[in-house]
Amino acid sequence: MNVDEPVKSSTRKRKRSVPTQVKIEPGTSRGGRGATATPSGQVTRRQRMQSSTARSVNAEATRVFARWERNSSYYPGYVQGRSNATYAIRFDDGEDACVDLQHLRRCELRPGDEVYHNQEGLATTVRAGDLTGPKSKVTIEAKGETTTVNLAELSVSGKVIAVRWEDRKLRAEDVVPNSVNWVDTPTPSRRSTANGFGDTFEGFGFVLSSLADPKEKERRTANLKRLIQSQGGTIVEDWSEIYPIEQGQWSQRNSRWEAKASEIRYKEPAFSKVFLVSDIESTKPKYLMALALGVPCLDESRMKEFAEGVCTIKHWREILLPAGSSSTLSGKMSQHVDLEWGEKEAHMSSACTDESKAMRVFKDMSILLIGADYLPETKSGRGRRASSVDNESARFVPMIILFMGAKRVVTASDLGTFKPKELGEFDYVIVKDPHAVGLNHKAQTTYISFDWVKDCLISNRLHARLY
Repeated sequence: MNVDEPVKSSTRKRKRSVPTQVKIEPGTSRGGRGATATPSGQVTRRQRMQSSTARSVNAEATRVFARWERNSSYYPGYVQGRSNATYAIRFDDGEDACVDLQHLRRCELRPGDEVYHNQEGLATTVRAGDLTGPKSKVTIEAKGETTTVNLAELSVSGKVIAVRWEDRKLRAEDVVPNSVNWVDTPTPSRRSTANGFGDTFEGFGFVLSSLADPKEKERRTANLKRLIQSQGGTIVEDWSEIYPIEQGQWSQRNSRWEAKASEIRYKEPAFSKVFLVSDIESTKPKYLMALALGVPCLDESRMKEFAEGVCTIKHWREILLPAGSSSTLSGKMSQHVDLEWGEKEAHMSSACTDESKAMRVFKDMSILLIGADYLPETKSGRGRRASSVDNESARFVPMIILFMGAKRVVTASDLGTFKPKELGEFDYVIVKDPHAVGLNHKAQTTYISFDWVKDCLISNRLHARLY
């Protein structure tokens, strides 16, 4: 993309490309100016080299690499102003953000620095001139070829910054703002950057869950729905709206049902990312589904406060609920989520297969689930026995296991209908009382309880089996 091309909107996200490495030859200038690039697959903020950005810059204003919160990458720009330990940054593409001092680095490139180039991908810098502005030239070697690019086309991964840029941190006395009279008046774009939601919930989907008693749950859910929808958010009533599963296969006169991971389908919704909102962490099926998918679970009360303007939220990670309590580890566990959740279009579509989003403790396993409550209804509505258990169990538990990495889940009402050879085909058999079942079956089968499954999911690891 031509970096001189004007862009109508400054709220576009940054695109990711493939990682890029930067090398600067000895003797080249290392002015206090910054280089930025974009990681692959990430939505990019368009670069707009407008004259209004450059003409108002004081020559003494400190050039920096500053953290763009939505993707944790660092982009070049200059310090526009200061308010306590927070600095207003004008990025080289014309966007603004408020950034803490700890997330600023000197705009300095050295031999071997890894960067991203938004077109060429992974590269090595060969030569860099005086990095005084967005159009400063940097010669890179990418894919075996040498080319010259604008500084504004480069960025640095937050992970690289953390590991290799410690000696390029800035002290408060090192920073010279462009304007000493700057006043913090955040624009809608900056507010969106700051809290991760923006001024409304437009473009976001929310699955609601609660542990409150039925009457209180109904009241709170209705209020939350109205609040979210009034600000443009979408309510997702059921996970199957996004991840429907085909009918599966019935056998043994409707006493067995089998589903495969390959049968899960992604139904693209009208929103760009989804969250679960709950009053407290729980082991309700909807909550466990979110954990298995790697979908962030957010605190309901903080969400309400933010939506009502009572508080500000810099990023949704500030209102993450715990994953839950692990009896095996004797502690409350944090969620295992990607802090860039939703920044890539593939996040939601690959949630059931991408191992980077959630721990797939049952990766490529076959799981047998015993219990009439877990059998879904047949098309005729007669496949499931009467039960006091909410049918969420039948709808969600097999799906939770599939999203935990299993390639195949079989549910059945009675373990006695399986021959020892058939049981040997499963990596785990989930039953109500694994110890009692294990004593009565000589087959080399690993029996576990669903409580053990939940503990593995909450703690994000495969525990030693208890029986």
